Amino acid sequence: MADQTQDRTEQATTRRREEARDRGQVAVSHDMNQAVLLLTALGLLWYLGPKFGDSLQQSLRRDLLTVTHDEWSITHTILLTRQLLSRAVSLVFPLTLVMGLCAFGINTLQIGFRLSWEPLAPNWSRLDLAKGFSKLASTRSALRGIMLLLKVSLGLGIATWFLYRNRHDVHDLGLNGLARVISQTWRFSLLTCFCLAGMLLAIGLTDYLYQRWQFEQDLMMSKQEVKEEQKREDGDPLMKGRMRRFARESIKQQMLQKVPEATVVLTNPTHIAVAIKYDRDTMLAPRVIAKGTDRFAKRIAQVARQNGVPVLERKPLARALYASVEVDQEIPPNLYRAMAEILAYIYGLKDAA
Repeated sequence: MADQTQDRTEQATTRRREEARDRGQVAVSHDMNQAVLLLTALGLLWYLGPKFGDSLQQSLRRDLLTVTHDEWSITHTILLTRQLLSRAVSLVFPLTLVMGLCAFGINTLQIGFRLSWEPLAPNWSRLDLAKGFSKLASTRSALRGIMLLLKVSLGLGIATWFLYRNRHDVHDLGLNGLARVISQTWRFSLLTCFCLAGMLLAIGLTDYLYQRWQFEQDLMMSKQEVKEEQKREDGDPLMKGRMRRFARESIKQQMLQKVPEATVVLTNPTHIAVAIKYDRDTMLAPRVIAKGTDRFAKRIAQVARQNGVPVLERKPLARALYASVEVDQEIPPNLYRAMAEILAYIYGLKDAA
């Protein structure tokens, strides 16, 4: 029985990585995404918040505080509501647009850009309660729980530290006017969130490195899996061997069909056979139309004799032609003299006959 529990010691092949990406199995840190999105949102609020507040304050002063209670009507309510919605949209729209682009960018940086619909296909195995409970009791679930506790603890610690560090400013808020209180509260809130986002970014970087490591571990392959992958990639060696043998046999059959057209066949005498064709009217030099060794050499000589083609034993010339000239190529000039003697001999035999 084959060992099906081999240790996975081999790096994943390119094909395995591509299949994992198609299934949606990638190394991505959601903490990293959250941290980057939070920092982006805070940066936009830091920049756009004062402008939105000034615009809202001017609107209230112009439309709300200049109208007495008796003069207030439904028209004023609709007008003020439209203005508030307009100010809100002017803040929310760029915030949403930039965060959407940022989310796309951070995901692309982590996993690259590739569309795959396979993760959206129904997978009924996800409804398996046994697998669900086993995942809850797994090491990864325990690590996620520890990371969650760590984030909550660090978040509370950072928020407490920041408030304690600015306790005097917080204590003095009640001594200032409403505008000052709102401005300082806004500033303290954003700075606290920036600290929390920085903490989350540090955790996200750590989590991303861990996810990359875990992803590589999940894709590790055993030696047997690598062999099977290579077999699927390159094809079955037995089938490839059969195809190569079939191709060789096909080439041999094509050469045998040309042997009856040969002018002469030169042999070694049994180990090598080279069929030469020469037509003085259409060819500039003799051409090799078939060649072979051992059994195929004997087959070439046999077909030549059956079709009345002269078969001559010329060991040096046969070896030279077999080694230096491919099928359907002309013989080299350095063999012209030896070949001319052979052709003269053949033509003499034909004239005598």
